[in-house]
Amino acid sequence: MSDQIESAAALMVRDYLVLAFLVSLGALQISVSISGIRGLWVLPHRNLTRAFGILLIILGLAYYLLSPLWIEGPWAAGSVVDGTSENRIWGTASVDEISGARNLNDIHGGMAGTAYAVFFVLSAVLTTLFAAVIGTINNRLFPSPSRSEGDAWSEAITQGGGEPTGDGLDALKTTSPLTTFKSSLHNLRDTGANDIHNQMQSAHRWSIPSVIGRMWRN
Repeated sequence: MSDQIESAAALMVRDYLVLAFLVSLGALQISVSISGIRGLWVLPHRNLTRAFGILLIILGLAYYLLSPLWIEGPWAAGSVVDGTSENRIWGTASVDEISGARNLNDIHGGMAGTAYAVFFVLSAVLTTLFAAVIGTINNRLFPSPSRSEGDAWSEAITQGGGEPTGDGLDALKTTSPLTTFKSSLHNLRDTGANDIHNQMQSAHRWSIPSVIGRMWRN
C-alpha cells in the first residue's frame, strides 16, 4: 500500500509541475506579447506569441484534467466514489468519474497545500528562466522585427547602432535578457555604493545620538 501511495504522490507532483509550467508559460507569453517585452517572447512575432500562450494554457489544463483517461493512477474506473480518495484502485479513469479522479487526500498520495505553493513558485521561476533563454536566442536569430510593431529594436539595428542597451524590466522591450542582465549588474555596481551611503546618512541623521546632539546645540 505504501508503494502505491508513493507512486501516486510522484505522479501527482509530476502532473502538477507540467500543469503549472505550461499555464505559467502561457500566461507569461500573453502578458509579454501585450506589453511588448520582446526579450521574453518564445516566438519571434507578437501575434504568434500570444496565440502560443493561449494554446499552452489550454494544453496544460487539458493534460491535467484529462490525462487520467489514458495514464494509469489511483483513479481506476469504479474506484472513484463520490470524489473521495479511499479504497482507490490503480488504473485508468472513466469519463463519468474524471471530475473526482485527482481529488486525493495527502495521506493517500495527494499534494498538501504547501506543496502546491512550493511547486507553483518553482514552476514560475523555471518558466521565467526558460522564456529568458529562448528570448535571447530569438533576439539573436530574428534581430529585425517588422516596423509595424513599433519595436525600437528594429530602429536601432536599421540605423547601424547595434543592439540597444537598457536597464530593468522595461529594457526587455528592446534588448535581450542577457544584455539587460549585464547592464543591470553594471548599473547596480555603479549606483549601489552611493545608494547605500545615502541611506546610511539618512538613518544616522535620525539616530538617537544625532537627535540629542541637535537638541543640545539648539
